[in-house]
Amino acid sequence: MRQITLILLSLLFSLNAVSQSESIADFRKEHKETNGLFFYSSTLRMFNLEDNDEMRDLVKNIKKIKVLNYEKEKQPLDKQDIKHLRQALKAENYKKVMEMNSSERKMTIFVLQDGKTIEGVSAIIDQADKLILVDLEGSVDLKKVGVLLKKLESYK
Repeated sequence: MRQITLILLSLLFSLNAVSQSESIADFRKEHKETNGLFFYSSTLRMFNLEDNDEMRDLVKNIKKIKVLNYEKEKQPLDKQDIKHLRQALKAENYKKVMEMNSSERKMTIFVLQDGKTIEGVSAIIDQADKLILVDLEGSVDLKKVGVLLKKLESYK
């Protein structure tokens, strides 16, 4: 789980974002997640125990990261539910920027863009036994993401 989260965070951090998806919020109202991780700006600042300037600069513009986990055994979701979420993101003017398929999972990254400005980033990771949704609010410098990933990796 943490490995997938770190991969997603690195992908999401490569884009600047300032809002979260209404489609994912609506999906969450209809389908209660099994568990979720919520990283707020204050939580992200707590990762900076060494008072590292680079880390402080990295997280200063991130408002919130939501990682929602759905265990399909506990929360029945079918392909239509996930297809509807993808369609809702597109209707919300999110554009699919990346899709990775393997025998274990299908991962799709969407961005909401106004001109050259990225306003939102959402990801859907569909696996046989679970669904993971990631939503990011804020912005981050791609060149500095390695610092945060190393810090998150140290909390395994």
